[in-house]
Amino acid sequence: MRAITWIGGLVCAGPALEGGINGPYKAFFIGLGVIVIVYGEMRAVNQGLYTDPNGILVKGYWSPRRARWEEIGSFERARYLTGYGIFVVLLDGRRWYVPGLSGSAPMQSDDGTLVEGHEVAAFLNRLLRAVRR
Repeated sequence: MRAITWIGGLVCAGPALEGGINGPYKAFFIGLGVIVIVYGEMRAVNQGLYTDPNGILVKGYWSPRRARWEEIGSFERARYLTGYGIFVVLLDGRRWYVPGLSGSAPMQSDDGTLVEGHEVAAFLNRLLRAVRR
């Protein structure tokens, strides 16, 4: 998604940078390109899985999704695009992809524990069981 953000910013600012747009419109299109890139980067940095005593918050580029612990069936690692991703499986059968959390790359938990990518779903399932006790 970050690449799409940068491409969008360059598409907005590109004509102005190449000299195809002159005058006050040039500043407008360059500014628009910068805004698109900055907004996309800010969203990318904040995406991921957040937990609190009531449940989880899955933040992506667009609208965040919230689920209570009682609504979650499990977490799973499954094929996604070119690698593996982490998914939240709700009791009603819906699956949510968790952006920013890879099923292939290591993850560091809040307590500093380093969890290998292939063990992230198991780690989250242990957390789910511990919260339900």
